[in-house]
Amino acid sequence: MKLNLITSIILIIILIASCKSKSPDPSAGIKDVDLIFKGKEIAMNAQAFLGKNLMAAIQSGGTEYAISFCSERAIELTDSVAQVSNAGIRRVSDKNRNPMNKASGSELQYIQDAKKALAASEVINPQLEVIENKTYGYYPILTNDLCIQCHGNKSTDITESTLAELNRLYPEDKATGYGVNELRGIWVVELDKIRK
Repeated sequence: MKLNLITSIILIIILIASCKSKSPDPSAGIKDVDLIFKGKEIAMNAQAFLGKNLMAAIQSGGTEYAISFCSERAIELTDSVAQVSNAGIRRVSDKNRNPMNKASGSELQYIQDAKKALAASEVINPQLEVIENKTYGYYPILTNDLCIQCHGNKSTDITESTLAELNRLYPEDKATGYGVNELRGIWVVELDKIRK
């Protein structure tokens, strides 16, 4: 009887100890939520800054000029937002235009999951990923009417002169065939400098 009582007490202590060690650290969750929101803010700032400059390029010289502008300046503009935000930031896609913007690994998985969510009329939530001890936030980029001028259907949405400029600057372009409110790609925000 004493042996059963002692064994029962030991088992209860082990169960209690193991439950305590498995409970999540509430402060870690809050930090992750804060990181997700900070990353989203950075991604939205980059989107707005790039969009503002793209709109100015279209107004200045038309869609063909804007394609050239994007080719030469998009990464530079994104880098300037990264510098101000103290975070790495880049755009990637499963249907990239610039070979430097090709998604890989967990980025592709997030894109596939986001497309499924969008098709099911669900909200696409941002996601944190830790890869090789670095924390990244993934944030969706959805198409709008402006995007379709260069990313829409080649036969119905993109003019011949725009298509010629796309073919000249991006001979391996995969970033067409989109409609409005489709997932064009994602912002990838490296959040380690913010976390510290």
